Amino acid sequence: MVARLKKYQIVLVLLLVLTFGILIGYRIEYKMTQKDINIRKQAVFGKNLYPQQPLVLPPLPIIINFLLNDQTSDELLDETTKSSIENLMSSKYIKFYFRFFGKSPTSALQTLSENRGKTNMGMVDASRVVNMLLRGWPVDPIYTASPNPTNECFTETQIISNGNVKRIEDLDRKNIGVERIAMPLSFLTFKNLKEQNISVNKFYIYNNLNSELKDLLNNKIDAIVTRVSVFSNNQTGSKIGYFDSEGYPDYPNFKILTTSNFKVPCKIIFISKLIGSNLKLELENKLMDVTSRPETKELIARGINVASIRKIKSEDWGKIEKLLKDLKNFHLNTFASEIIKSE
Repeated sequence: MVARLKKYQIVLVLLLVLTFGILIGYRIEYKMTQKDINIRKQAVFGKNLYPQQPLVLPPLPIIINFLLNDQTSDELLDETTKSSIENLMSSKYIKFYFRFFGKSPTSALQTLSENRGKTNMGMVDASRVVNMLLRGWPVDPIYTASPNPTNECFTETQIISNGNVKRIEDLDRKNIGVERIAMPLSFLTFKNLKEQNISVNKFYIYNNLNSELKDLLNNKIDAIVTRVSVFSNNQTGSKIGYFDSEGYPDYPNFKILTTSNFKVPCKIIFISKLIGSNLKLELENKLMDVTSRPETKELIARGINVASIRKIKSEDWGKIEKLLKDLKNFHLNTFASEIIKSE
């Protein structure tokens, strides 16, 4: 019995050794086979045995938020026109949107500082571009814009009396008014008057032109300082009404005391310096294209009152910037005895 048990144990051990040997042999054969496969792959792909193409995602479109005065949105840019121009200015890599700000001199800066969609382009007054630069905003002026297809547009100030004041020298110690929207550029006029030893008594700041005209006609004030558009062909556009060489036909008693000659462009189109050079060039070219191509220029003129744009030269902008920066050194209370903010 014992001998038979030992015989079974020996057989079992032999079976285990045989099984283990077969497994070892299979593993060695597998390793050699895998080694051969690896050698073949290295010959084709190098050391990276399992090459994969890198995952390339399509670039996300850049959002361009174009700043406009809200006066444009009220008077010109209806929703259909707005969407049409936005689609026209968009492309595979650009999504173009309009953003609006109020009429106060600091509202454009407020819109930017509140980061409403990261405004990175726009069309504003030259004085506001200078304010942006003074505040450290990284912007570049690229175009001047005009509502006239052939003539450049310049913003000037005009001093108009109700007829009682005949000469600019007689404005001394009188009462004058100015519309709030005309304030930035009017500071240049006040500075020039102060240098001629002309100062005023009461200085009224109006929120709208109608109130200003009413007080001028009622002799509450003796003169107003208003903003006009003067074109390179010497034509003048004014919100007061039609203007010719004689003055304002609708107001025959009005006397034009002076019109400035600052040559400050009506509108400046700026772009952020943070936009890549290729994208910046694409936007500049697209703007020039849509304002000159027959099938699109009418839409732009009707939508945002731009019939032509011109590349602004660095030397010309340097003169404008210096002129407007000098205003920071002028204080209105040195020109007027009393400053009144009218309703």
